[in-house]
Amino acid sequence: MLEMLKVEVTDGKVILDKEEFEHFIEDLESTIETLEILADKESMKQIVKSEDDIKKGRVYSIKSLRELKSLLGV
Repeated sequence: MLEMLKVEVTDGKVILDKEEFEHFIEDLESTIETLEILADKESMKQIVKSEDDIKKGRVYSIKSLRELKSLLGV
């Protein structure tokens, strides 16, 4: 989530602490990534289906290769 930044304006230029700037860039990249996912219809369909699978108990916790093989019938 984007947070408020402490900036200083000097001679018409915005001055920002390097650490805050890097944090701002990380937040911005994360926001852009989220928007890209939300705009991708196929990704959103998969997310909705996954949420439905979770609600209906169609999710498995696999803790070993043996459990995976058992689940797959191998």
